[in-house]
Order: sequence, then structure tokens, then C-alpha cells
Amino acid sequence: MGKTGSGVIKIDKKPIDVAYERIAELKAILHQQNIVQEKLLNMIKEINVSLKDLKDFKEKEVIEKEKLRLGWFY
Repeated sequence: MGKTGSGVIKIDKKPIDVAYERIAELKAILHQQNIVQEKLLNMIKEINVSLKDLKDFKEKEVIEKEKLRLGWFY
């Protein structure tokens, strides 16, 4: 035990208690990082799907314009 300047008695934590507190903090940080990584992965997947859809649409649009330009009718 230690005494602070204001007369309040301060209880010193055991090193093992401090270690367990730090471990709990690290677990919370890792959990948050996992959630963020999962969200980022989902966003990347959505963007990839959107880009693929856009590419397919543009390819079809180019093909249709080329057909019209050449006078093909389907």
C-alpha cells in the first residue's frame, strides 16, 4: 500500500492484476479490429460486384452501339 499526498490510501495493484487488465484491453482491441476487417471485406466484395456489373453493362452497351453503327438489327 502507498499513501498519496492528499491523505488517501492507494492500493498498489499486483503485477498479475495489471497483466490481466492489459490482456483484457488487448482482447477488446482485437475484437474491434476483427469487426472492422469483416466490414471492410464485405465492402470490398460489394464494390467488386458493382464493378463487375458496371463492366458487363458497359460491354453490352458497346456491343449494342456497334451493332447499330453497322446496321445490324436484332
